[in-house]
Amino acid sequence: MATAQINFTERALDAWVSNTLAGYRTDPSSIPSDGDAWIRDRGGKQSVPGLCLRIRLKKKGGNPTLDDPIIAFYLVRKIQGKKRALRIGERKVFTIEMARDKTLEELRNLEQGVDQRVERKREAAKLANEQAVAKGAAVPYGQVLDRFLEQADLSEGTRKNYLLGVTTTFKAHVDRPLSEFTETFVRELHRERSKESPSRADHDFRVLRLLWNWARDQYRDVEGNPIFGDNPVSLALNKRRTAGATKARWNDVPRKETIIPEERLGDWFAALHALKADPTSQGVRVRACDLLEALVLTGLRLNELATLTWDLVDFQQGTIKVPAPRSKNGRPLLRPMTRRVREILEARFRERDRFTITEPESQGAVATQGGGDPSETESPLVFPGRTHVNPIKDLRALHETITTRTGLVATSHDLRRVFASAALREGVPQLVLKRLLNHLSGSRDVTAGYQISGLGDLRDASQLVEDHILGKAGLLPHTDGPRAEARPTGEDAETLIADLVSGLPEERRAAVLAALRGA
Repeated sequence: MATAQINFTERALDAWVSNTLAGYRTDPSSIPSDGDAWIRDRGGKQSVPGLCLRIRLKKKGGNPTLDDPIIAFYLVRKIQGKKRALRIGERKVFTIEMARDKTLEELRNLEQGVDQRVERKREAAKLANEQAVAKGAAVPYGQVLDRFLEQADLSEGTRKNYLLGVTTTFKAHVDRPLSEFTETFVRELHRERSKESPSRADHDFRVLRLLWNWARDQYRDVEGNPIFGDNPVSLALNKRRTAGATKARWNDVPRKETIIPEERLGDWFAALHALKADPTSQGVRVRACDLLEALVLTGLRLNELATLTWDLVDFQQGTIKVPAPRSKNGRPLLRPMTRRVREILEARFRERDRFTITEPESQGAVATQGGGDPSETESPLVFPGRTHVNPIKDLRALHETITTRTGLVATSHDLRRVFASAALREGVPQLVLKRLLNHLSGSRDVTAGYQISGLGDLRDASQLVEDHILGKAGLLPHTDGPRAEARPTGEDAETLIADLVSGLPEERRAAVLAALRGA
């Protein structure tokens, strides 16, 4: 149907709009299905070809409504073979003269190949992109870290370690936009933090480097381009990325290498057993001593063993299970019990304490020693802390007491080194040792995929290591024997030794290699 035409005058247009809407009110069936009515500017010296006025009815519940109709001027013409309607402006803003001038301007642009509608879309997209970039660039460091921790598959201990930077290194910068962590800012803040704690400075800025790389993938503009550019931590601290630098600016604090010498294992165990047997030691002190001995004989991490519950201990099968959520690498671990470890666990089971809960656990359980009350229960934890509800988390006081008595300085993690060193000396295969320590094998190690260590292999290796440690401590009747023949030789020994010291700095690695080979 052809569009109706009239000579555009202010009075004629107002009359057409008024009559059209009145007709719709009188006869709703006359309303077009699309809710649109058009009138074209017809002839005359002042008319502009293609200028139209449009009444557009809004829809409510799927049907056109006469409430607040939209009335606007349009330029209607074919553009690249397609009929198009280019919006000029609303009738309540534009007079007919203004509409004609704007329409002529649009026509001139079209003749020159400039489509204002396309340009407007391009400008709108540009504005949206700029807004997206500004919004992403304004996200503060603390918010990015929170979002990362929500999505990352990390152990609870790692999460807490990452969050330490919020209360230390970046305490004054939690609300600073991540985009403001420039190369210069990173270099200066790292230098200042290094004066207080070189190792913590390196750790927190490695976390920042990880966070920036993650944010670079997550925060993008509307076109999919990264909002964040090159990593400022790499630019500021890496040798190859820092302009004009001859060396990296990381502190590179050597890893801790403390370990209990084999010739002093007897002193360490004697002090531990003396503390446990001390008449003044009871409750949590006794359980802490058992936990410490179990740590050195299993090589497990403190959190893995301290949070052990009785449902994960199978005396019949002789196994200890570390579920995936409590494992550092997120993989479950099934460890066989050795003879001494079984003795410790059986004693803990026999002597497990009963306690009463004076408040519901959901409201903050408070456990106290019981005396036969029907409400008494037993802690599910193998090594419960003072409240029986939470595990033993801090063994520093016990370590310090042993240090005072023996002069030996060793942390809970150092006991893993004792276990690993004993395994190396007893010739435990590298892949078996990785399983015992719950370390991931390299994903590119094809051979490792064919070498499956069963529970029997792990049991034999675990017992071999336990006997070695207790033997050196003088707690076994025989400390030497046929097991010495199992020590690796040649290339196998070199591989095992290299794996054990691979994380040490070069100079220290050379010294430790020399000591191990001479042992």
